[in-house]
Amino acid sequence: MHPKVDRNALTSILATQPKYFRWSGADLINVTTESGRRDMVVIENNSCPSGQKSMPLMEEYQEYGGYRKLIENTFIPLLKKNRQNIDGGALAVLYDKNPMEASGYASTIADLMNEDV
Repeated sequence: MHPKVDRNALTSILATQPKYFRWSGADLINVTTESGRRDMVVIENNSCPSGQKSMPLMEEYQEYGGYRKLIENTFIPLLKKNRQNIDGGALAVLYDKNPMEASGYASTIADLMNEDV
């Protein structure tokens, strides 16, 4: 929708690994101005990438939907990298205002890590 955007600059920004706020997300909202101009805007940053239940499937009949790909490519590598520094402990989904999101994450993490969450 914005042909003047420098594609390489945008790709570089989107590919940048956050240094501190690693588990973050943003909400994209369809908006329309009074004059009828349509656009997509980033409206907030989250401390958790919610909305997986609503994301389109990359492959038909995925049992875990988007949760699996997200957990496998973000949470598990970070956990495995740092878990040697943790003695005991447990995995948990602490809170999500949407029970479907919380249970989706908890179920996927439990199955992929083969432990209770």
